[in-house]
Amino acid sequence: MAFAFQTKTWSISGEKEFENGMKLLNPTLSVNQVIVNENGLYAYLKATENGGVYIHNVNVAYPFLTEETDLDVLVDAAMAHAFPTATVA
Repeated sequence: MAFAFQTKTWSISGEKEFENGMKLLNPTLSVNQVIVNENGLYAYLKATENGGVYIHNVNVAYPFLTEETDLDVLVDAAMAHAFPTATVA
């Protein structure tokens, strides 16, 4: 099932090391795809490095800790959990 959600962009200042060991400089993150199932939310992100010089793919998994059903709120919570220093651009 497909759901609509507000597209946002999150920015991280400086170098960010991701769980897979990849390091990006000043990444900007945007959501490409979201999958929701009974276990949680899985977001597939596009990470643009240093103003668009390089583009990478990053994944975020977020277990459900709430009864929230609004996809915008869930995506925001997943991004805040995975990237606490990111700011919404």
